[in-house]
Amino acid sequence: MSEKGASNLSKAIFSRTILSFTKLFPPMIAFAFLFQYLGGLEGVKSQVNLTLTNYLVIIAVMLIVMFIVARWDYKRLYTNVYMESANIRIDVANRLKKLPLSYFGKRDLTDIATTMMDDITLYEQIFSHSVPHIYATAISTVIISVMILIYNWKMGLATIWVMPISLLVAYLAKKMQKKSLNKWVKSSREVFDDLQENIEQISEIKSYNLEKNHLINSIRCLINLRKIR
Repeated sequence: MSEKGASNLSKAIFSRTILSFTKLFPPMIAFAFLFQYLGGLEGVKSQVNLTLTNYLVIIAVMLIVMFIVARWDYKRLYTNVYMESANIRIDVANRLKKLPLSYFGKRDLTDIATTMMDDITLYEQIFSHSVPHIYATAISTVIISVMILIYNWKMGLATIWVMPISLLVAYLAKKMQKKSLNKWVKSSREVFDDLQENIEQISEIKSYNLEKNHLINSIRCLINLRKIR
């Protein structure tokens, strides 16, 4: 990633964090309305005294602000990421142009192009759909949690106690998923190795009438792979 790309990533995280805060507007207005018109039934005094027209104006302004912030975030997030991706593609192409022709003669051009495009596509997905969202969610969650604790620590604890539990569950689930994936990769390699061995030794297998034994072994490998999946 270039310096400009890193700067754009920081801007994308900031804009995504601001967008997360704008999502607080609807529940804030809803709670203010409920406290004003229904709080009296429970003996809760409202700190605001707005008319229905005031609420409609506030809602309209809220929608406009959320729309503007969303467009601003979209440009900072997706547009900048894909511009950086285009620059990376151009840079890779320029680097390939400097290589001698003998380099390409010894390698599969389709494989080189596919690998290059897949890597850049993965970069696009990570930095447009994962990294900014994760950082923005973490930052906004911490700030909102602190605000709730300052407002009412009992309500705050009742709200955020699930966070460490969810992080623990996510960690354990990721660990189990990684373990299962490793078993699947190992089993897949056994299948491919067995297939490769059968192809390379097909003459010997036929000469010694070992087709049945190798077939049974291949079926066993496939069954193990199917169980893991």
